[in-house]
Amino acid sequence: MPLRMILDGRAVEPDHVALLGARDLDLPEIEFIESSGLHTGDDAVVRALDGAQAVYVAIDGDGLDPDEVASWMPVPGGLSVAETVDQLAWVAANSTVAGAGLSGFLADAKNVEPVTRLCVAVGL
Repeated sequence: MPLRMILDGRAVEPDHVALLGARDLDLPEIEFIESSGLHTGDDAVVRALDGAQAVYVAIDGDGLDPDEVASWMPVPGGLSVAETVDQLAWVAANSTVAGAGLSGFLADAKNVEPVTRLCVAVGL
């Protein structure tokens, strides 16, 4: 919802957004993603960062594997913490991270280690 509001308000162009780990989508969400220009797939981050001077990274616990993190709305098949850490480290090494946010994580001791790894990877 916040991403859609930012896109609809034209604060960020869809071509500058990579969407990873999205699943359990309804038909209007699928149609919007397909028609908007949001980058998805294996090289989504590389394509979205092309020409970017700085980036904001949003890490949503719901996009991660629920076996590894406790999230607000767990859905099977999320990204592993390891692959997300690798992706975030690549972003931090190849661009200026202007900010980052974490959402969707429950206040659970299970999250301390993986969230710490995610924060370190992105440079927080």
